Amino acid sequence: MHAHPIVHDACFVYIVSLAHLLNNPTDANRGQVAFDLAYKLAKSDMCKGLDTNYGEKLEWWLDEAKSWADSAK
Repeated sequence: MHAHPIVHDACFVYIVSLAHLLNNPTDANRGQVAFDLAYKLAKSDMCKGLDTNYGEKLEWWLDEAKSWADSAK
């Protein structure tokens, strides 16, 4: 267990995304689908943890990752 709810959210989203990757080994687009799934989950009511020390949420981390990926294309 971790003291910060945002870590719980991150672990949950990571496991679901990883399960998608493992269960769809032949899907050429599985990485994008896994990220989209993670992004959707992070914005859902199931992931509303807030890091009270830094005022961050998992959805904001994924927003930043998406922004970096989009700018790298």
